[in-house]
Amino acid sequence: MKKENKYMAITYCRVSTDEQVKNGASLQTQERMNISHAQRIGVGIMKIFFDRGESAKSTNRPGLIEMIKYCTKHKKEIQYLIVYKIDRLSRNTGDYIALKSIFAKLGITIISVTEALEDTPAGRFAETMFAASAQMDNETRAERCTNGMKEAILAGRYVWRAPIGYLNSIVNGKPNIILDPQRAPFVREIFEMILKDIYSLEEVRRKINQRGLINKSGTPLSKTYFHKIIRNLLYAGIIAKFGKEYEGDFPAIITKEEFAMVQKIIARGKKKREYKRSNPDFPLAAFVENDQGKKLAGYWTTGN
Repeated sequence: MKKENKYMAITYCRVSTDEQVKNGASLQTQERMNISHAQRIGVGIMKIFFDRGESAKSTNRPGLIEMIKYCTKHKKEIQYLIVYKIDRLSRNTGDYIALKSIFAKLGITIISVTEALEDTPAGRFAETMFAASAQMDNETRAERCTNGMKEAILAGRYVWRAPIGYLNSIVNGKPNIILDPQRAPFVREIFEMILKDIYSLEEVRRKINQRGLINKSGTPLSKTYFHKIIRNLLYAGIIAKFGKEYEGDFPAIITKEEFAMVQKIIARGKKKREYKRSNPDFPLAAFVENDQGKKLAGYWTTGN
């Protein structure tokens, strides 16, 4: 924007994903209010920065990072940063104080359209209280969310993103998971192959990929994702969250006993060893037995 005023400002507007859902015009409202306030106090606007669908819990936001870089480059030209409320910058007291320090070093004063921020001991105290209030509000909402998840767990409902083999759904009017008719049989097959105890885990992974199982992003199972599957108690109908285990109110893909047996096989690290009844090096192994009926075994020594 063209620089015509003696004092210049930038403005910053942010909405989280939740705020976008609840109020699609929130960004436009902030932008309009910020520009109107700048005109009212006789300050020109150099640039407007936006963060769409970004949480204020972290300072790792593209719009905020871009704004700091811009201010560093034009630090002698910008006097003010205008925001609708200081919680647009951060909902964490420590982060807000750190951001304020960064802008102060660049010679930029933060102006809130809806809050009175004065450069006096009382004004600075009030500003800190505004930041603390935003943090408390954020933490209170997080606590309510956690309590809601704990209540869901006690009722046996899984309210997080469904792992492969399950789908997120609404059951009896509340969030839960249901079997994925396409992928659940493949997941069952993974555990069945391990229970046979004749394949290495890598062989099982390759076989199930060849059978056509793909993850939700459309790619074959990686080693990391495969190992997450075979160690996930959820497939046995158990929700493991908050350091405890809860009985799930959804269909299990395998039984608890089967899951326990699979974990023992994994822990033992046994790999497939094909039993060759017709090994030419040990011809008697095919039919010679001892008194208990066990077949004769043969192998080459590895020592001296």
